[in-house]
Amino acid sequence: FLNMVSAEDLLDENDFAEIIDDIKSECLRYGEVLEIRIPRPDPKTGAVPPATGKVFVKFSQISNAKIAKFKLSGRTFNGRTVVGSFYPENVFDMYDYTLQQIFLN
Repeated sequence: FLNMVSAEDLLDENDFAEIIDDIKSECLRYGEVLEIRIPRPDPKTGAVPPATGKVFVKFSQISNAKIAKFKLSGRTFNGRTVVGSFYPENVFDMYDYTLQQIFLN
């Protein structure tokens, strides 16, 4: 999901844990969630990775991911309008968040 969080939202550990919990509880409505990853700024250097602001949710079934994308796109989270997209699973599995192309279908 794009545009869900900002770098500032991810700095505090408690805020970060709460964001993960909120996203997980919402996504569980649509199916089993295997993993949630949110790239965040390095706490020591403050360096901001290129995918900051994106939330990667891996569902157990593609059909559940499609439903979640449909249901959550356009909704507001943390004062921001959510944009759902798909990311190649093989790239996600390598912890590579540098791919700029997103898949909206």
